[in-house]
Amino acid sequence: MMSLFDLTRLQHEHLAPARNRASRLRSEAEQQELALVWDMILAVDYQAVSAEDLSPEAREDFCDVIEVLLRTLARD
Repeated sequence: MMSLFDLTRLQHEHLAPARNRASRLRSEAEQQELALVWDMILAVDYQAVSAEDLSPEAREDFCDVIEVLLRTLARD
């Protein structure tokens, strides 16, 4: 029996949302001209080049930090 969808496109349910959140926050940081701050926090606090390099727990923590920063420094 043939599958109705492509099984190779499946991702673990906990991976896709984390990646989407980081991508969304990166876009918001770029819109607010805070991409340099994003990179600095990753490099200094997490010793990473990309949010994808972080463990799931560290990525969640990083996203929480960035989200608070973006809300605090939001330009209206």
